Amino acid sequence: SRYHPHISQKNLIMNCVQEEELLEDGVTPKHNRLYKEQRYWDYRFSKERAYEWLVSYDIIREQLKSELRGDILLVGNGNSCLPSELVRDGYSNLIASDYSEIVVKRMRQVQPQVKHWVVADMLRLRQVFETNSFDCIIDKAAMDALVTDAGDPWDPNKETRQAICTFAREVAACLREDGKLIQISFQQPHFRKRLMDTPYLELDYVSDIDCGLGYYFYVYRKKTLSHL
Repeated sequence: SRYHPHISQKNLIMNCVQEEELLEDGVTPKHNRLYKEQRYWDYRFSKERAYEWLVSYDIIREQLKSELRGDILLVGNGNSCLPSELVRDGYSNLIASDYSEIVVKRMRQVQPQVKHWVVADMLRLRQVFETNSFDCIIDKAAMDALVTDAGDPWDPNKETRQAICTFAREVAACLREDGKLIQISFQQPHFRKRLMDTPYLELDYVSDIDCGLGYYFYVYRKKTLSHL
């Protein structure tokens, strides 16, 4: 098995966001730092059935098709339709994950065609998954949540840099040799490259996604490491 089914899951956290922390729509945070907190996502997922961040699958389908192979993990999936759309296209060796038990429980019901939904924090992947388990890991706007409160994008704060380094380390540990991380992100390459300059992953290429405000398709490969 690629993951540890015996790992205990966190208790559900309901109604833990205060009204004054949100805009009038009752969903959008007043301060970006809330995007980094699990209590916000538990609250949001308890009220929201589906939301597709950045772009829909049909827009990135061909870009993904050129990269996807083998065993695939989606991190920070939330309530996106991406897992079911990938399964529909034949990518059956797929695990969808999120650190919110609330959304994972719901998505098991909403997308039963996806065989594996797992509660997993992308900053602690090895608590759930075995090392060297995946050929591809997909991050569609999940890491973006970590950089929304980074401060100066040219000089991100220490907390953000540490979180990104931890993310890269956990991803690299779970990737097989020649495994790849695929990121769909709003963050411009000159900022992303600085943040992802770690000992664990190296940028293969980045291409534009011609949609909306303009997004980016990043492909990173696992570096050859002596230790993680």
